[in-house]
Amino acid sequence: MNSVMLVFFILIIIMASILTIFTAKLYFSTRYSPVAALMAVFMLAILGYAVWMPATWLSSSEVALASFFLDFAFLGLLPGFFFFVLFFEGIKGNYLSKLFVPFIIVFSITFGYAVATTPWNNSFVDNMWHQTFEFEFNILFVLLGLSVLIIVLYRLSQFIREKESGRSKKYPVIALIGWIIAIVSMFLDIPNVDTVMSFVSMSVVGIAFLKDPNSFFASNTKIKAVLIIDSESFLPYIHLSFDKRTVELNLASAGLGAVMKMLQEISKANFLPTKLEHKETGFLIEQNTKYQVCAVIIIEQINETLRGPLQYALSSFISKFRDKLDLVNTADVFESFETDLRRIFQFALPQ
Repeated sequence: MNSVMLVFFILIIIMASILTIFTAKLYFSTRYSPVAALMAVFMLAILGYAVWMPATWLSSSEVALASFFLDFAFLGLLPGFFFFVLFFEGIKGNYLSKLFVPFIIVFSITFGYAVATTPWNNSFVDNMWHQTFEFEFNILFVLLGLSVLIIVLYRLSQFIREKESGRSKKYPVIALIGWIIAIVSMFLDIPNVDTVMSFVSMSVVGIAFLKDPNSFFASNTKIKAVLIIDSESFLPYIHLSFDKRTVELNLASAGLGAVMKMLQEISKANFLPTKLEHKETGFLIEQNTKYQVCAVIIIEQINETLRGPLQYALSSFISKFRDKLDLVNTADVFESFETDLRRIFQFALPQ
């Protein structure tokens, strides 16, 4: 038995479990889809390392059992690359970017080849079982790692260079460094060192997340305002505004409503438009026709991953105030929902 590595495996599983709980909590309080992708990464880490852990205590004679655990551990960890990249692309609001499509091709080939041929050998070194990949698969695995690194570094450089969203970048950058360590550790063909580096990377990510969970998922999409309005009169129920320029709320709601209504009539649609763009400003719109309530988020650029939280905000508002919607002119009735809006959009609101 390799007791030292067993301890590291347990620590990795504990850290991944903590991060899974926190990401699950954040997802269910925001419905922000990139968080679900990241939660999947941590869940796969728990599964993969839990299945891999018996390799630390199985004896050199238990070849079949060791092969079973090692094979399933690696195949369980490999999809983590997919969800990891999905997380980054989701933050940028584009799941089918020019970077993501080539990555999907490389990942599909690598994963398919691994499932079909199990191209590795298992060996007993330093009192535990390890995998040694065949040359052909090593090439595919390196290509996969490089594609992930390119996307991570490119998105990181974008995150640093783009306009300020009003949120701290300190902890997201620290977390991304942790991710890079994790990726590099996957490609080290040095027994035990890869596991230690995985623990280090998980710890770095965990510390960054626990210190500032909101900034950890910071989107560079700057939110200017969130409004919930009556979709017939276009009078506002409640809003959050983060634009320094002061605009009279009723006037802004009425103007936006008039544009949406005009576009609906021109297109002869049954619903209001779901998206508008004007110069550097984008509008995402969700409507509930039964209760005639509309939720609008005004942002610097269209980011479709914000639609999930917007839909959740609309349904939560209706669930909470469905019996009071006729009191649209009594603003203080709906003021308590500001706390809900701040919770739902906590990953992107300016600090």
